[in-house]
Amino acid sequence: MTLTAPLRVIPGVTPTARNESALSQTSFGMALAVIDVDRDGFADVVVGAPWEDKVYVYAGSRAGPRDPARQVLAQKEHTWFPQHIVAADFDRDGYGDVALIDMDVHDWGASPGPTLTVHRGSPAGLATAPSLSVRIADVAD
Repeated sequence: MTLTAPLRVIPGVTPTARNESALSQTSFGMALAVIDVDRDGFADVVVGAPWEDKVYVYAGSRAGPRDPARQVLAQKEHTWFPQHIVAADFDRDGYGDVALIDMDVHDWGASPGPTLTVHRGSPAGLATAPSLSVRIADVAD
């Protein structure tokens, strides 16, 4: 199975053969984790695309991950989300959870510091709202 990054969506820009290579630059796969988020017995693939500020969740099946993504989590633009992904069943409820690091770099400018968010797994996939969100710089202070 090959998972291919969806093209970036830029308002007013229609994908063409000429601009497709530029629209495919999302850093898809820079951050990745594999875990069963919906407790169906099949590992799901969680893929970050930091240039697009999105996380794609591909549902697992007997034949492997299914394309297209079952779910897409988006963050505010230009934050380099997610820089890192870690997955485990943090709350021991049987559903895989995902921790994401958002570097919070706005348009390549100064950053107030990275943020750690945790999205819990459920029968519907990852919760869209994080169950935990903490700015890492706040912890060090």
